[in-house]
Amino acid sequence: MCNPQTAKVYNFTNATNPALTTPVILEFDYNLYWNCAHSALPPQPGKPWDEHSIAADPLMVGESGPVAVAPWERVAADLALSPLSPAYSLPGFRRISVEDIGLGSDFFFDMASWGRRGPGGVKIQAETYDRQVGLWREGSYAISPGPKNWAFQPGAWALYKRVDVTGATAVVLRVGAAKGSSGGLTMSVALGTPDGVIANLALNATAAPVGVMGTFSIPLQGAPLTLSGANVFLLPQSQCIIDYFLFT
Repeated sequence: MCNPQTAKVYNFTNATNPALTTPVILEFDYNLYWNCAHSALPPQPGKPWDEHSIAADPLMVGESGPVAVAPWERVAADLALSPLSPAYSLPGFRRISVEDIGLGSDFFFDMASWGRRGPGGVKIQAETYDRQVGLWREGSYAISPGPKNWAFQPGAWALYKRVDVTGATAVVLRVGAAKGSSGGLTMSVALGTPDGVIANLALNATAAPVGVMGTFSIPLQGAPLTLSGANVFLLPQSQCIIDYFLFT
């Protein structure tokens, strides 16, 4: 079931019910694995407990075909499986109705105005991002690298949608170098897509010591900027913790 030392935390012993020797998982097989390189316990298809599982690209609609959908613009239907997906070769796999996932036409809020952020230089808390890639790592949580400080994946980003800005000339970031790193900060702010970088922060360990939060104002390229419902990306390239940002 688990390591006996770990089990002590949950009060499992050979005398409890279930006991440490009780087979809790009755079956673990016929799985499809893909991109599991960073998992704490990589899948092991072919082993006795996972004998019939396979490792293969699931062929999601939004990630294949002549035009792949950008990760930050995908909807439920883009995560559907292609009819050619190897998942359909596994016994017991059934397609779910992805078309029924998400807000329906009877949603009573005005989607054009819902969730607008940042008017009048209001700070935007970093943990309220919409979507993320590569920010959650083994043992990680929220936007920070986590208690064991695994580095962000290359290309990591956090997206903030529907940001309103009027006449901004700088972006203010409250950030800090994560404990366990060598210090220093490297990150960018982008507009529209991760390629639309409008500000860069690059500090050495003296300017950004480990575990110390600092507030930094960075001039914006193309200032002054006036945005209405814009996509804003934070792009961390070093081990850091981000508190908030705002346009001024």
